Amino acid sequence: MEEVSFQFYVAGVQFHQAKQVLHLMQVGEKLEMEPEPNNEFDQNAVKLLYDGVMIGYVPGKISADVSAFLEYADPIATITAVDSRAKTWEQIEVEIKEVGEDAEAV
Repeated sequence: MEEVSFQFYVAGVQFHQAKQVLHLMQVGEKLEMEPEPNNEFDQNAVKLLYDGVMIGYVPGKISADVSAFLEYADPIATITAVDSRAKTWEQIEVEIKEVGEDAEAV
C-alpha cells in the first residue's frame, strides 16, 4: 500500500499564537491536529496545536484531503523545519503521515 503524506507550511500563523512558541519548537516534535468543521471559512479546516497552543491551520488547498485522511487513518503531524527569520507564512513546515509499523509514535 502506498504511503500517504502531506508536507506544507502552516497557514495563518500570523493570526494565531505561533509567535509565542516559535522559539520553543524543534524539528521532529509532534503537533496536535484538530478538525474544525464549523470553521466559517473552510468546513474542512484542521487546526494545528503545539503543546496546546493554536499555531495555525493546514492550508486550505489540501485541507479537504487531510480532513478525509484523519477520518480513516491514524496520522501524525511532525515539524520538519522551523525558521524564525523566514517570511511569516514559511516559518513552520510540517509533514503529516500515517503512523506505520516503521514509524515511531510519540
